[in-house]
Amino acid sequence: MFSNPPDENEKELERIFEEKLYVGKKHPLADVSNIQMKGIGKSDFHHTDFIKGFEDRRIFGGKPQSINSMKDNNSIVLKETTTAYDEVDKENADEISHDRYILSGLPKETALEGIYEDLELRDVLKTKEMLMSNEIKGINHNANKPERKVSFDTHADVIDICSDVTPENKANVVGNAVDVNDKDRVASINSLADKTNKIDKIHRLEKEFQNMIQTHKDTLKVKSKVYKFIYNEIYTLRSELSRKVDSLERENACLGEKIKELETEREHLKDEIVDLKGKIEKFKECFRSYNTKVTEKAMLWKGMIESKVKEYLKKINK
Repeated sequence: MFSNPPDENEKELERIFEEKLYVGKKHPLADVSNIQMKGIGKSDFHHTDFIKGFEDRRIFGGKPQSINSMKDNNSIVLKETTTAYDEVDKENADEISHDRYILSGLPKETALEGIYEDLELRDVLKTKEMLMSNEIKGINHNANKPERKVSFDTHADVIDICSDVTPENKANVVGNAVDVNDKDRVASINSLADKTNKIDKIHRLEKEFQNMIQTHKDTLKVKSKVYKFIYNEIYTLRSELSRKVDSLERENACLGEKIKELETEREHLKDEIVDLKGKIEKFKECFRSYNTKVTEKAMLWKGMIESKVKEYLKKINK
């Protein structure tokens, strides 16, 4: 592989090339090499093109160099990690319209060109696989090519470089670094749905589902997510309705007890009314009896008075 006899470090590097790099190409989610450049704090720079460039002598002026002979600020430390890895089609690099690079361990607010300046990788950027430097800064040297846009996703260390951006698809391209089929995207959809009322949520999710289905037609993963969400929504609505029904049943039971109490009270009032009617009849009877006695007494007194008057008149006439 190397023209000069490689030392132990170079043999280790070559072993990682063979066992990790190329396996990673066949299996995008397999382990890949993590190259950490000293001199930029704790940040790590990940890109398989960097490893490939080192292998092809395109980094340090095309001259084979021993790792131990490099300067301290350019020394390379190999560290094996498990990193999600999206393969780039190098054979069709010029036609790629949606290239993805993963920068693990870097602050989300770090500018991409600033990373390149700190790493001093301008020579690497001249290679065909990484010819993105000027376009990342917004400079388009080829008027026939569409301007590339850079979008950052705040939920993952992923940078999307999207070309062919038009006013019609800009909203669908810029700002959507994470694939809609990723769990973070679905969680974001669910989070957005939870913040809306049920009617708006149904319309929003219907639109999201349509976008997902158009992007990944007839995929079991999308269908399972849709069905799972619909099931969760039905379960949530059914739970809410069940709680409402239980509450209404408790209220109905309370009203039933209240109705029974009112019916008992009504029967008691009926009995009291009957008693009052009896008392009224007794009072009327007493009144009639008293009236009769008074009348009789009055007639008696009337007769006595008339008798006395007659006797008095007789005495006067004598």
